[in-house]
Formats: sequence, structure tokens, C-alpha cells
Amino acid sequence: MENRNIGITALRTLGVYMDSETAEWIKMDTPFEMTGLLVQVLRLATVGRMHFQNFEILVHLFDGWSEPEEAISILATEREQMLIIWLNAQISAAEMKVTAFDDNLADSKAYSTLLWTVAPEAQRASLTSTEDVMKETDLTKRAELVIANAEKLGISGILRPEHITEIGKKAISDPKGLHNIIINMAFVYRIFVAYPNINAPKMKDKPAAGPKTSAAPTHEQRIQESCKYGASEETLIRWLNSFGPSSPVVSLRTDLCNGRVLLEVWDAMIPGSVPWKQVKLQQFVNTARRKFSMISNCDG
Repeated sequence: MENRNIGITALRTLGVYMDSETAEWIKMDTPFEMTGLLVQVLRLATVGRMHFQNFEILVHLFDGWSEPEEAISILATEREQMLIIWLNAQISAAEMKVTAFDDNLADSKAYSTLLWTVAPEAQRASLTSTEDVMKETDLTKRAELVIANAEKLGISGILRPEHITEIGKKAISDPKGLHNIIINMAFVYRIFVAYPNINAPKMKDKPAAGPKTSAAPTHEQRIQESCKYGASEETLIRWLNSFGPSSPVVSLRTDLCNGRVLLEVWDAMIPGSVPWKQVKLQQFVNTARRKFSMISNCDG
């Protein structure tokens, strides 16, 4: 019991959320289902570590932006949506499109096309082509070919064939269904990090800089300054994650821009206080519409 309490305290410190019923079971030393807690740990260890702040090249998949501030807000796009946008950009030449991590991926065609598209020319000879993958009628064997291709590109140890073939069969509210989505997101993210495959347009030369002036403090410096007399940024991130937001918080700079996490935390503290019908949850590729939805949520 003491060891269990130490473990649960450690999980809460990492930002794992436990409802009152689970906490009571633990207190009573009653056997309880660990699946929900373990999925949260998996979510924090995978989705929680996904970030796009260092991949500014992603902004070229969006239209309607011109200022650096707008580009920064683009990089705050929810992780699943950002991965779907990037995935669609890679498979668009094959006239394919996916809308979510669901059963549309179960036939392996999107993954096979993705790997073939991002693979360097020199390595394609060692891969099984999409055409040959799709000739296989057994979905499990197709998935095995996809995983074999990924391993040849240095992406291994993430998912098994059933993670591909079973995706979308269980609802996201089911721990197994959520687990499958998280694993597939981690797979696509690893491919993205290894092979972004985004062509950035050439930028015009900037005019010569004028006289040097003292640089304004960066966002990180302002956060560090404000945290001198209060909780640290790391503590705030863990506190926010302890409420179990739909998208784990990694950075206070980007992950709170659309207001959704803050609204979820507020609703968790004061149930029923957020009018969710008025909240704009849809992600827009167009920068103007994206900015409007963010402002609307934050003003609410």
C-alpha cells in the first residue's frame, strides 16, 4: 500500500489525472483497473513530448500568414491536427486524404504512400512499393510490409501490425481505442521528425539592419522573470496536465494559444462553467480564421 501511494504521488506529479472514484479505490486498497492511468502515462510520454516549435518549416503548409507572430500561432496547432495536415501534404500527389487517426488508415495505403514519398531516392530501391503493398489482400501482412519499410528508414520499435489494422475499431473513449490512436500518432511523428519533406519557398534578402538597439526580452525570458515570485514554468505545466486536458501541455508559449486547455482546466475546477457550444474547437488551415477562433476562445 505504501509503495502504491508513492507511485500514485509520482504519477500525479507528472500530471496524470485521477478522478475521485479511482482515488477512493486506492485509498481503500481495493484492486482497480489500471488501464486508464497507464494510457495517460503513455499519452504524456508520447503526445506530451511531441512539439513543433523547432520545425518552423511547417508554416509553409498553411496559407494566409505573413508576420512572425502568425507563424508562431500556427506552430501551436494541436498535435493530432498538425500531423494530419502534414500527412495529407505528403500523400496529396496520390489523390489521398485522411481526416483523423481512424479506420481510414487501417488498410495501410496512406502509411505506405507516406513512407514511399518521404524516403530519399537512394533508399527507395530497398522498400516495398505502395503498389506491391496493396497487392497483398491480408491487412495484417500489408501492415507488416509497412512496418518493414519504416524499419529500413530507421523508424522502429513503435507499433505492431495490429495497431494499424485495429485503428478506429474502438472509440476514443475506450482506453484501448485511445491507446491505438496514440501509438499511430507517435509513428507518424517519428516519420515527420526523420523526414519532414517540406519545400520552403526562397525568401527575399532582408534589408541591411540599422543601428543596434537593446533586444526586447524573449517570451521565455518574460516567463522566467514572472516565475521568480511564483511557481516555475515546469510546475505550471504539470499542474495544467494534472487536469487531464485533451492535448498535453509541453510549452506555455504555444500550447495555450487557442484557449482550449485553459477552458478545460476552468471547467474541471468549476464544472458547468464553460459554455462549450460557444467554444470554437475546429482547427483551420487559413491563418485569419485560425486567429479569429483563438481570440474568440480566449475572450470567452
